[in-house]
Amino acid sequence: MMPTGFDVNRAILYDEPMPHPYKVNHYLPLSEALQTQRLQPQEHVLVTTLNQHVIVMPTLDMIYYHVAQGHWNGVDWMVSFCVLCNSPYAVCDFTPP
Repeated sequence: MMPTGFDVNRAILYDEPMPHPYKVNHYLPLSEALQTQRLQPQEHVLVTTLNQHVIVMPTLDMIYYHVAQGHWNGVDWMVSFCVLCNSPYAVCDFTPP
């Protein structure tokens, strides 16, 4: 028999989303990220473009957070990642038409 309602007493509710959203607010050139070891040369990454610039995010971070969002150079963007099919999806401009 399928439940017909939502039982609040059985739910685990948090005051804030878990895990916390991956809000990207700091950008580094790839050469600097590699030089400072913020990114390892053998690390798996997701790559997308934003206004003719390339954005690279560590796949391991995306496996944990599933969604990353940010604002860069006047453009809001987001990337989602599906751990079941191992594929990303990028939306890189929320500007209304």
